[in-house]
Amino acid sequence: HYNRLHPSQLSKLKTGGWIEKSPAGDGASWALRLTEKGRLLALGGRDPEERWGRPWDGEWRFLMFDIPQGNDRTRRRLYKWLRRNYFGCLQKSVWMSPDPLDELDALLNDDETSSANLVVMDARPRFRKGEKNADIAALAWKFDEINEGYQAYLDFAAKGIATNARPAAARAWVGQEHALWTEAVAADPLLPDKLNPRGYLGKKAWQARRRLLKKAAPMVVALAED
Repeated sequence: HYNRLHPSQLSKLKTGGWIEKSPAGDGASWALRLTEKGRLLALGGRDPEERWGRPWDGEWRFLMFDIPQGNDRTRRRLYKWLRRNYFGCLQKSVWMSPDPLDELDALLNDDETSSANLVVMDARPRFRKGEKNADIAALAWKFDEINEGYQAYLDFAAKGIATNARPAAARAWVGQEHALWTEAVAADPLLPDKLNPRGYLGKKAWQARRRLLKKAAPMVVALAED
């Protein structure tokens, strides 16, 4: 439906890197499609299905540290790095991730974190009978809070859409939908599927969003034409 957009809207989307020209394959010479940047923006910054479906080698990466008193700047910088990389917290100085630590070399060699004593271990935990890796994940990430965000989205999605809404109300609906989803998914580490604990609402909310946006597509196109 990009051909229905006003030229100024198209120009803004292309300049921002959200859309691009590509071969159409349907008799037309070209078509406009979302770029990877645009696609991830619509998804809330990360692709949930890609993240849930990624392979896991069975090893947790544990990062432990001891930061001397007075190094508040180092502590803040390290916590910011851990949050940016979606680490789970077992204790204030013991954090974990299921993924290889690709940025770790840069962190260790950074002058501002050189005063921190950092230890990194790859480990496969030994479990008592009946325990599994999802139980560790449930301890390290705040899944109650994560589920609250997804439940808020599910409650919103359950209300459906007003297909005959006026433009101002429709724009408000689109903004609220995107804000609720973005807030929910931003709190979620999007762990490999087998690591998510029982009761996790991420996948249920994702499926609800797909259904909701499919129904909302005509309204969004109408807004673009307005």
